[in-house]
Amino acid sequence: MGRTIPPILVELRQPSSTEAQIAALRGLKNEVIGHEQKKEWWISLGVVKCLERTLSTHRSSSKRRQRDVHNNGVSSNSASDEEEARLLAVIIVGSLADGGPKFIYPLRTGMIYPPILDILCPTESAPSLVLAALRSLISIADAVILQNPKKLEEEDAFLRLLYSEQHLSVLGQILDQDATHPIIQQQVSLVASLISKTCKTEARRKQLRFCGILNSLATRLASFIVTPGYIPAMSLTLNPDSRIRPAGSRARLAPLLQAICTIIQESKIRVSNFCCSAAFASIFPSDKDPYSWRVPLAPSGKREPPSISIETLQPLKSQISGKGSNYPPMNSFATWGKQQTSQRAFSSAMEIIPTESFASQDHDETHLVPWLVEVVRAKSGMTRLMAIWLIALMFRSNSVSPHRSRDLSMQLIPILAGMLDKDSKISDDEELPYDLGPSEPAARTILQRAPRVLALFVAENEEFQRAAADADVIKKLSQLLKQSYDPIPPASMTAMWNPIEGDVNDARDHSNSSKLGPDGLMPIQLHTVRMRESALIALNAMATSKDEYRKAIIDNGVVPFIIESLKPHDQPAGAEDKVQNRQLGNPITTLIAACNAARALSRSVSSLRTTLVDKGLADPIYKLLRHPDLEVQIAATSASINLILEFSSMRGQMIDAGVLSILCEHAHSFNPKLRLNAVWALKHLVLSAPNHLKIKCVQELGIGWLKQIICNGTEDGIIESHRTVGDRGSTPIAMGTPNAAGEQVDLLNAMDDRSQGSNFNQDDEDDEVNMVDSVGPLSRHGRFKSSRFATMPAAEQSTTQYDHPFEMRDEDDPTAVQNARDDLAIQEQGLTFVRNLICGPHASDMVDYLLGELGQDKVFDMLTNLLKPKSVDVFSSRRPGGSGPKLVPPPTEVLAGVCYIMVHLAGSVPKHRQMLIAKPELLRLLIPLFNHPHPDVRVSCVWTVFNLTWTDDQADKLHSKTRANELRKLGVLNKLHELENDLDLDVRERTKMTIAHMNEQLRL
Repeated sequence: MGRTIPPILVELRQPSSTEAQIAALRGLKNEVIGHEQKKEWWISLGVVKCLERTLSTHRSSSKRRQRDVHNNGVSSNSASDEEEARLLAVIIVGSLADGGPKFIYPLRTGMIYPPILDILCPTESAPSLVLAALRSLISIADAVILQNPKKLEEEDAFLRLLYSEQHLSVLGQILDQDATHPIIQQQVSLVASLISKTCKTEARRKQLRFCGILNSLATRLASFIVTPGYIPAMSLTLNPDSRIRPAGSRARLAPLLQAICTIIQESKIRVSNFCCSAAFASIFPSDKDPYSWRVPLAPSGKREPPSISIETLQPLKSQISGKGSNYPPMNSFATWGKQQTSQRAFSSAMEIIPTESFASQDHDETHLVPWLVEVVRAKSGMTRLMAIWLIALMFRSNSVSPHRSRDLSMQLIPILAGMLDKDSKISDDEELPYDLGPSEPAARTILQRAPRVLALFVAENEEFQRAAADADVIKKLSQLLKQSYDPIPPASMTAMWNPIEGDVNDARDHSNSSKLGPDGLMPIQLHTVRMRESALIALNAMATSKDEYRKAIIDNGVVPFIIESLKPHDQPAGAEDKVQNRQLGNPITTLIAACNAARALSRSVSSLRTTLVDKGLADPIYKLLRHPDLEVQIAATSASINLILEFSSMRGQMIDAGVLSILCEHAHSFNPKLRLNAVWALKHLVLSAPNHLKIKCVQELGIGWLKQIICNGTEDGIIESHRTVGDRGSTPIAMGTPNAAGEQVDLLNAMDDRSQGSNFNQDDEDDEVNMVDSVGPLSRHGRFKSSRFATMPAAEQSTTQYDHPFEMRDEDDPTAVQNARDDLAIQEQGLTFVRNLICGPHASDMVDYLLGELGQDKVFDMLTNLLKPKSVDVFSSRRPGGSGPKLVPPPTEVLAGVCYIMVHLAGSVPKHRQMLIAKPELLRLLIPLFNHPHPDVRVSCVWTVFNLTWTDDQADKLHSKTRANELRKLGVLNKLHELENDLDLDVRERTKMTIAHMNEQLRL
C-alpha cells in the first residue's frame, strides 16, 4: 500500500498563507535535522523544488525592500514573514547538505545554488539570514569536496557560481562591513572559512587577489592588531575615515589567518601585496631600533605577558643595511637572487647576478612577523598553527629577516612537532563550530596542515632540518604515513537500514531533484588521504639535503608505504555507488607527493642499490609514466631520473620494460616541464650505455629534434629574455638552475661559486660524497684525476623537477621570460645529453655516427654559434632611439656544455682532433673563456687544450706538434700562464699539467 502525500509537503507546494508556510517549514526543519533517513525520504518526495521556490522570493522582494540599518549594521525591525520563511528554508538546505555528498546532486539539479547565493548580499538581507546562508554554503562546500575529490574544481557548478564576479563582490561587501556586532563578526569568520575550503587552485587565488578580497582580509587582520593591549592609543591618531577599528568579541583570528594563507600561498607577489597592504601601513610606525621588537624583561628577569604594545613589536633589521623600509622589496628577482643558494631554490634557467648594487640589499621584514610570533606564543590550536603557516609563507618569500632563522627554528619547529602527535589536545577558545564547519574538526585540520607547514620551513634549509630532526619529526611523520593505511572502522562505512525503503512509490517525485547522487566519501576517508599526502610532502622536504635524514626515514620503515602511495586504486565498474566498496585510493595529488618523496630518497646511493630495489620501486614508477594525468607524468619522469643512473640496480629493469620509448615520447611533449625531465632522464640513460642503445635513442628522438634541442634559445630566446628584463631594469643575467638541495648550480658540471676564492666548507664536501652529485670521484676538486682526457660524463644525480615543490612562484613574470627559461633549461640538458652520447667505451664510433647524421660542418657551425655573443638592444621596446645594441654573452651553462663537448671531441681519436683544430673560428671563441668568472668553464678550456695536444701513437706525433703550434699562435699558451695563479685549485693544477704537456710537444 502506498503512502499519501504528507500535509507539510502539500502546504509547501501550494501555500495557503505565509504563516502556514512558515509552520510547514518549521515542521520540516524539525523532521530532517539529525535524521538521515528522513532527509532521503523528503528528497524523494520532491521537497527541493519547494525550497527553491521559497528561496527565490528573495529576488523580487529585495528590489522593494528598504532596510533601516543602525550604525552597527543590524536591522532595527524584526525580520518579515517572507524573510523568516527564507531563513527556515536556508537552514533546511544546510541540514540536507550536512547529510553528505549524495545530497549534492538533488540540490544542484533543483537549482538551489543561485537563490541561496543571492541571499548573501548584506544590503538586501537581514544579518541573521546572511549568517544562515553562509553556514549552509559551508555545508555544501564540505559535501562537494566529499562528492568527488578527483574531479577538477572548475567542473563543479557550485564553485563556478561562488567565484563569479557578482558573488565575489558580495563576499567582499561582507568582509568590508564596518560593524562590531557579534553577527557581523561571525559572518566575517564564515566567509573566511568558505574561502579556505573552496580556494584550491592558482586561478582562484589570483581571482581573490584581483577582486580585492585579499586586501579586505588584511584589513580584518589589522583590526586584531589594534585591539586594546596590542597598540598604543597615540598610534591611532589617524584620519577618522581610514581608522582601523578593533575586532569585536566574537571575531575569530584562526579562520582569518587560514583564508589569508590559502590565497597567498605559492606566490611571492601575493605575499608582498599582503605585507604591503595599506591597512598595515596605517597602523605600523617606522622604527630605528633593530632589536626593539623583543619582548621586554620584567624586573624579576622573566618575560612579560604577551599582551604588549606595538612599540615592542618592531621588526628585526639587517645589520648590513641602513635602510628603514618596513616592507619587503617589490623586486622579487633581486631579493630571491640575494639569498644564500643553500637555503633558497629558484627553479628556472636564469638568475639575476648579485652585483655591488645589491650588496646593500636590505632584509628588513614587515612588522607582522614579530606580531605573529607573539600570537604563536599566546594562542594554541588552530590559531597557533595558522599563525605559523603565515610566518612560513613569509619566510619562503624572503619577507622574514635571515637573522631570525635560528630563533624561529628553535621556537616554531618544536611546536609543529607537537602538533604531529595524533592524540594531541586541542585547547583554544576560538575553536567554534562556525569557524571550521561540521565535517572538519580542528584536530583533523591540524594533522593535515601541520606537516605541510613544517615542509615550508625545512625544505632546503639545514638549520630547520636539524631542529626538526632533534624534535623527532621524522619518526612522527613516519607514524602519520603508516596510520593513513590503517583500516577504517567498519562502523563508519556501513550504510544505515532504511525502514521505509520501497514503501513510498505513490508519493515520490521522479524528477532529477528527487534522486540522490553517489555516496561519495566519508569525512574520515578524505582526512586519511590528506594526512597521507601531507606526511609524504614533509618527508620529501626532510630528505632533500642530507643522507643521514634519508637513512633515518628509511630506517623508520616507510618505504613500503611510499611505494603503496604510488599505486592508484581503480575501482571496479559500478562499485562507486556501494558503500562497502567505496575507496578513494591515491588521488593525483598523493601520487605526485609520493613520486617526489621517492625521488628524494633515491638520491642516496646505498638506498638506491638496496632498499628501494628490494621494495620494488621501479615498477610503480614505470607505470605512472603512462598515467593519463600530465602532472603525474611529470612527477614520475622526475622520479625516474635517478633510477636509471649507471650504478642503479633498477636501470636494466626499466630499460627492459621499455622506458626508452616512453622517455623519447615525453621528450617531444609540448609541456616544457615534461620535456625537460625527459631529456634529463635520457642523458642518464645513455651514460655508459652500449652504442646500439645510444643509436636507438637518437633514432627515436630524431635528428631534427636533436638539432632543435641543441640550438633552441640561442637566438630569439636569449634576445627576448634580455630585452624583457632590460625593460624591467638593466640587471645582468646568467644561467642557473637549482639542484635537488635547492642550490643555484650549473646542472652540467655541479658548478659552485669559487671564482672569489678557494675556501671550501668541509661539511659541504663530506655531504657531497654522500649525496652523489656526479659519477666517479665525487669531490668536485678531484673530479678528473683518474682520466687524462677529462671525459667524465655529466651525470649529476640531481633530483630537481622543473617546478620545485616548495617554490614560491612569481606569477607576474612576462611570458617571454618564462619561455626563455624553459628553452634554456631544456637546451642545457640537451647539450649534456650530447656530451654523454660521445663518451664512454667506443666513443669515437658515436662521434662518427653523430657527425654523419648531423653533418660535420653543421655540428661545428652549431658549436660556433652557441659560443658567439648576441647583439641586442635590451631597451629597444621602450626607447627605440636609445643607447644602441650591446653584446649579450651566452649563459654560463651553455658555455660549459659546449666546452665539454669540445673536450670529448678532442679526447677522441686523432682524426677528430684534426677536425677540431681545423676550426680556427671556433677556437678563437674559446680564448676569452679562459678568463671566464666561473672555474668550471675555465677548467674545461684547459682540458680541451690538453686533449688537443695529446699524442696517441708515433703516427700522431707530428700532428700533435702541429696542433700545439696552432694553439700557441692563437695565444692559448699565454692564457694558460695567466691561469697558473688562479684562485681555484682544480684550475691551477690542470693548468700546470697542460703547460708542461704543451711545452713538451713544442720541444719535439
